[in-house]
Amino acid sequence: MNETFEGCTSLTQVTLTDGLTAIGYATFKDCENLPGITLPQTLTDLGLGSFINCTGLTEIYLPASLTFIEMCDIFTGCSNLTLISVDPANEAYATYDGALYDKSLETLYICPPGKTGISLPASLTSIAAGAFSSCAGLTGVTLPDCLTQIDYNTFYGCASLAYIDIPASVTRIGSYAFYGCASLTSVTITAVVESVEGYAFCGCGSLTDVFIYAKYTYFDEYESAFDAGVTIHCYPNSSAEQMAWQNGYTVSLMIDETMRTLTLPAGLTQIDEYAFAYLENVDVVRIPATVQSIAETAFEGSRVLIIAPSDSYAYDWALGMCFYVIAAETLQVTD
Repeated sequence: MNETFEGCTSLTQVTLTDGLTAIGYATFKDCENLPGITLPQTLTDLGLGSFINCTGLTEIYLPASLTFIEMCDIFTGCSNLTLISVDPANEAYATYDGALYDKSLETLYICPPGKTGISLPASLTSIAAGAFSSCAGLTGVTLPDCLTQIDYNTFYGCASLAYIDIPASVTRIGSYAFYGCASLTSVTITAVVESVEGYAFCGCGSLTDVFIYAKYTYFDEYESAFDAGVTIHCYPNSSAEQMAWQNGYTVSLMIDETMRTLTLPAGLTQIDEYAFAYLENVDVVRIPATVQSIAETAFEGSRVLIIAPSDSYAYDWALGMCFYVIAAETLQVTD
């Protein structure tokens, strides 16, 4: 039963008789005026894209007999679907707040595309790829602290999603995870994230600031995770900084309280040759506005971040010598 009713835009009612065991690929695709359907109690399989673009569908009830659902695109484009119900006797699937889960409520499979908000069960530990895909009206969701990854396409096309708090437990953000989340303006990537894959935050037209607290995160060299125009807030010498420069993003450097700092005294006027050459155990050097002369070799061989007032001689010198430099008045200090 593949593509049997595909494109039947005038179809408003269909009766499926007992004995039917499978609904195949794209069976009801583009049946935009089908308001509902009763699935037979003998049904065991729902195939790929069975109900794509059934915009008239508002709810669906899954029978106890159902044992296999090919999740990919099954309800994509069903913009008015707000409720997926499951027979309590079903041994494979369950429902919570109108969304589809495994029986133990540990894995979220599908959030109906028509929902604007959702409550997640305390038992949730994982979210399937594409679970929130095309939930265009979804404005926010609170993710569980035990979540370890945000898989590919998870929030693809969630155009109204204005804020997302990525839990500190997440170590991977998959490709296209937030693609097309046009309302996102700011994203924070925590210190434990190990990889952010290609196009993860592309198509997010309102995204201006990305805060990356991880120092050694993998970013795809050829498929950027962000669109042009974003500002990457990151630590000096981090993989995020390298990624940002390679892709032409604006870079705003941060320091944290664990970084080893050398503060030069107020009133200092000059720094002589080799004064701080080949520094060890120092990450940051603060230079006061009173300094009016710095020898070219003053910091030779020292890989340090220089902090100085933006209108100072030291700030201009550091820029000219290609040091990492942060304007003191815009300094971002993190815990």
